[in-house]
Amino acid sequence: MVKCYTSFIYWIDTTGLDWQSDEIIHLTITDLLGNIVFSHLFKPVKIKSWDPTLQGFHITLEDVANQPAFNEYLPTLQKLFNQVDTLIGFGNTTFDDWFLQQAEIKLPQVMEVDVQQQLFKRYQLFDHAPSIYECADYFHYPLNPKTADYTDYLKAVAYCYCQILEKYTN
Repeated sequence: MVKCYTSFIYWIDTTGLDWQSDEIIHLTITDLLGNIVFSHLFKPVKIKSWDPTLQGFHITLEDVANQPAFNEYLPTLQKLFNQVDTLIGFGNTTFDDWFLQQAEIKLPQVMEVDVQQQLFKRYQLFDHAPSIYECADYFHYPLNPKTADYTDYLKAVAYCYCQILEKYTN
C-alpha cells in the first residue's frame, strides 16, 4: 500500500506576542499547493484591545467582533492536525506552536519545519531571523506587503520551503 503524506503550512495572527496571555485571532492552513484547508478569524475571549499593526494583516477588534471564539473550532482543528505528517511554518517553532498549545491544540509528533529558523540557524543565510518578506525576496518570490492576503504568506512559505529542499538538501 502506498502511503500518502499530508503536509500542512500554517500561519497565525495574535493579539500580541505573549503566548501565555494573548490570543489567536486568525489561523490559515493550506497544503503545499496553496489549497486552503482551513481559514478563519476568531474573536478573542479575554483580550479586549490590541495593536493591529503588530500582525501582518492589521486585524482589528471590528474585524473579529462577530466571529466565533477559537475554542469553538478546537475539535475541527485537532482533527486536521491529527492527520498531518509534516507541519511547515514560518516562526512556528518559536511562536505559533506556543500559541496553539496554549489554546489546547495538541500538535502531533511529526516532522516539523520552521522555514524562518532553517534560513537563519541551519543554513545561516541571514544573520537574524528574517521576515517573510526577506525570505520571499531572497528566493525571488513576488510577495507584495500592500496586497498580500491570508493565503499569500503561506504560498510564500511553501515556495521558500521548496527552494530550501531544492538548493540545500540532498
